[in-house]
Parts: sequence; C-alpha cells; structure tokens
Amino acid sequence: MPKYIVERVVPHIGDLSPEKLKQLRDLAHDALTHFGGRVQWLESFITENKIYSVVTAPDEATVRQYAKLTHLPTDHIYLVKQVADITTGE
Repeated sequence: MPKYIVERVVPHIGDLSPEKLKQLRDLAHDALTHFGGRVQWLESFITENKIYSVVTAPDEATVRQYAKLTHLPTDHIYLVKQVADITTGE
C-alpha cells in the first residue's frame, strides 16, 4: 500500500497539552474507522507549528478524504517514493 506524508500547519501545536493531543488522536481514530482499514495512520511528528503524519492509503484521493474527516487543515500531501535509513545500501 502506498505511504504518504500529510503536512498540516497548526500554529502552536507543539505547545498542546497531552489531553489536547489525545483529542486530536480521537478525531483521527474516528476518521480512520470510516475507511474500514483502507487508511492506516502509522505515526505523526509534531513541531512547533506543524504536524507531519505518516499514513498508508490506496491513493491520494483517499488520503484527502481521510484528512478532511479529521477536521484539521491539510496543507500538503506527499507520496513517499523511497525510504532510507542507516542500513540503506547494505
């Protein structure tokens, strides 16, 4: 299944309390159940003003539908072409 990175600009998201982050997680969970396993949220990285979420989905249109259901802004969706880590090339 293709992997995507969803970039969201959310001012001061890095300052949210754990309780508020749990609320965002719950929104994501509710959106995921709508797709019956066709979309999977793998993880998210949160900076001061952005969220980068890694998801798998059949196509970008499905990612956009999922992102809309989370009620968070979606600024960019990137298709992951390759993954590199410390073992790349071994």
